[in-house]
Amino acid sequence: MAKLADGLPNSVLAKSMTGKGLEVWDGLTGSGRREIAHSPDQYRLIQYDSCRGLEGWIVFCLGFDDFWNYKFESSLADDIADSDLFGSAEEEAKLEVARWCMIAILALSTQL
Repeated sequence: MAKLADGLPNSVLAKSMTGKGLEVWDGLTGSGRREIAHSPDQYRLIQYDSCRGLEGWIVFCLGFDDFWNYKFESSLADDIADSDLFGSAEEEAKLEVARWCMIAILALSTQL
């Protein structure tokens, strides 16, 4: 579990979960990602941008709509959505966001 100097987890979510007695690996922060999850019983907290390769029987996608909006706005701002191959810039941005979101969704479905 990623800890501060005082032995507490870094992220707000991890602090909340450990406060309830849950064992957590906190990959939401840089220092947490440098640690290794040591137990299969640990809840693993990661960002959507880092979820490639995640597998689990139970996956909670917190703030999924916020992630969708963030990636959509980022895709529109980047040159990703400039091509007319699939239609408008908005349609291309939606396709790009869908690809990103499928990574998190498939983390669960591969275990069903």
